[in-house]
Amino acid sequence: MGKTGRMEQASTAYHEAGHAVVGLVRGLNVTSLTINEDESLNAAGYCVIEVHPLVIEVASGFGDGMEPEDLEAGYAWIESRMLMCLAGEEQS
Repeated sequence: MGKTGRMEQASTAYHEAGHAVVGLVRGLNVTSLTINEDESLNAAGYCVIEVHPLVIEVASGFGDGMEPEDLEAGYAWIESRMLMCLAGEEQS
């Protein structure tokens, strides 16, 4: 691997680490992270988290009859996931 390839891989590593760190700080369960390119996803790397079961209920519209504290927990997970997505140094 040449110098440019190593620099791109290092940039991807920092970027994905940013996602993972914010996810962990926000209490998300980060299950895996890779800096290996995935052409099918058009991604230089990615960070995977476990989806909270309450989010599935909220997102699917079944959250209408949920207790307020469950809805709040689901929305907190969504907020944490959004912040995680926005983390990571921008790659050029």
